[in-house]
Amino acid sequence: MALSDNLKKIREERKLTKKELCKKTGISERAYLTYEFGEREPKISVICKLADFYGVTVDYLLGREEEKKPDMLTQLAQEFNLTEIEKVLVQAYITISPKERKKFIKTIEEVVSQKETAQQVILQPDIQISKRAIARSKDNPFRDAPTPEQIASFTPVPEDSDL
Repeated sequence: MALSDNLKKIREERKLTKKELCKKTGISERAYLTYEFGEREPKISVICKLADFYGVTVDYLLGREEEKKPDMLTQLAQEFNLTEIEKVLVQAYITISPKERKKFIKTIEEVVSQKETAQQVILQPDIQISKRAIARSKDNPFRDAPTPEQIASFTPVPEDSDL
C-alpha cells in the first residue's frame, strides 16, 4: 500500500477530517492534501510527525509493515489496565492541540496549587456546605479546617437561616 493510501486509511480510522488533522499536527491543509492524493511526497520530518501523532511506525505509514503494532494508547491501556472511559479521556488529551494542552495543564496546576485534588473539582463542582458543617469540620481531626477563602465561597443552605 502506498503512503498516500495509508495516510487516508489511518486518518479515516481515527475519524478525523483533513482539516482537523492539519489543525492538530500543524501541517498546512494544502500540503497535506497533496500528500494524501499522492501528488507529492512529504519530507521525512512530516512523515515522522504523522507517525508520532498516530502512534505508529514510519514503516507502517510507508507501507513497509503489513501489520501495525499496537498504538501507544493500546499499549498504555494494557499496561495500566485502563477502562474504556479512561482510554477515551487519554485519546482526547492526545488529540488536542498543544495550545489546548497547555491550557488544560495550567488549569490542573491551579487546582493543585489551591490544595484541591482534580477529583474533588471534577466530581464535586457544586458542593453546598452549611455553617454548622464548617464548624464541625474544624473539630474533625481527619479533615483540614476550611480556609477563610473557602468559607467565603460556600453557598448557604436553608438550615443556616437560624444562625
